[in-house]
Amino acid sequence: MVLGPNEKPTGQKLYVSEVLGVKRIMNKFSYLVLLEDQTTELLTSEVAKELCPKQIIHFYMNKCQLDGGQIHVPQQYNIGA
Repeated sequence: MVLGPNEKPTGQKLYVSEVLGVKRIMNKFSYLVLLEDQTTELLTSEVAKELCPKQIIHFYMNKCQLDGGQIHVPQQYNIGA
């Protein structure tokens, strides 16, 4: 059995409470998310966009700044930078 990034071994799905940060490697993004059981998970952009699009929008609108047409992620939310 292969588990998805939002499933525990019991098969119970967990929901993303909040996006805590973003990691960029080349042109690929991953998001560090807080699950409802208070654990954290690193999700690829594709998976995160499917599971928690509202939380991603909230992260960018409330924790990041728009600087000259570019989104600037503050250092405390920039994972592995």
